[in-house]
Amino acid sequence: MENRLETLPIEMECKVYPFGTLGDYIYADIISFHNGKWIFSKHKERTTWEPQGGHIEKGETPLEAAKRELFEESGAVDFDIEPLCDYWVSGTLNGVEIVGQGQVFLANVRALTDIPSQSEMEKICLFDSPPSNLTYPHYSREIFPLAIQKKVGIANVNLPKIKMGKISAIRFSTLDAVCDAPDCQPGDILEYKRAPKDEIEKGD
Repeated sequence: MENRLETLPIEMECKVYPFGTLGDYIYADIISFHNGKWIFSKHKERTTWEPQGGHIEKGETPLEAAKRELFEESGAVDFDIEPLCDYWVSGTLNGVEIVGQGQVFLANVRALTDIPSQSEMEKICLFDSPPSNLTYPHYSREIFPLAIQKKVGIANVNLPKIKMGKISAIRFSTLDAVCDAPDCQPGDILEYKRAPKDEIEKGD
């Protein structure tokens, strides 16, 4: 009989900062994709999915740790990797406190091999968009939008404006890129609201 730990519902506080802001990093995480699809790993003792990453070992730089974790947890052997952001996180997972700061990298993986047998991860899966059952839900809220933004080449100021509805126009090429990354339709991210009548009259 398999001994699997169900991941308990968690609520993590997470704050995101520009890359290189914090220092004293404990974690190195990687959001990775292969042939346009996002790579997520499943821990041997969990039923949820997560990006690759872990603790930075003594003597490692965050980048060195990120490259090691990416291979150990996904089997990636050929990839380009670039900085994404810093973060501070505080919360618990299965009774274990998780607190500290880390760096996140974005990796375009060209080649994958088998996950090393000593890895904590059981397998990987390629997703068109982030799965709903994430081990660390703060990723989908705080960090993954930055990865989509960088993957599709949207300017840093544009995606927050799109999310908050503070744009008056959007190019079809930008809309196509935003929808292609998480594999959604325009109606999934945009909502039409008719302007108040007095505003329409003022604009005439």
